[in-house]
Amino acid sequence: MKWFEAADKPPRATDEIKAKALYSQGLAYIGVLQWGQDAETVFVFVFGEKAVRSRVAETFERFVKTHTGSSMADDAFLTLYTYTGDKAHLERLLKDYPEGDRAGDARGMLAKQVE
Repeated sequence: MKWFEAADKPPRATDEIKAKALYSQGLAYIGVLQWGQDAETVFVFVFGEKAVRSRVAETFERFVKTHTGSSMADDAFLTLYTYTGDKAHLERLLKDYPEGDRAGDARGMLAKQVE
């Protein structure tokens, strides 16, 4: 995690490397939630699932604010929706990235909410 954080700070890396490093931080937190019994015992039990989920959301919120031009931005909005349940993230994905590779997923998820 420290290496991802270091790469995200100027002037060490290009914008694309910074974007990938920050996105990878978010994925690392997701990995903690999905790692299995050992991780659950160490991280989720000690820190609480809510705290880890909050860290996922905070990381991807920072990503969408600082790396709007990244090819991973639409993925970040979809992840935010997954971990917060806030449909505003899907709507923002469709508004800002209507032709992105995750736009179809966002449309489908919004349609399911209407049903």
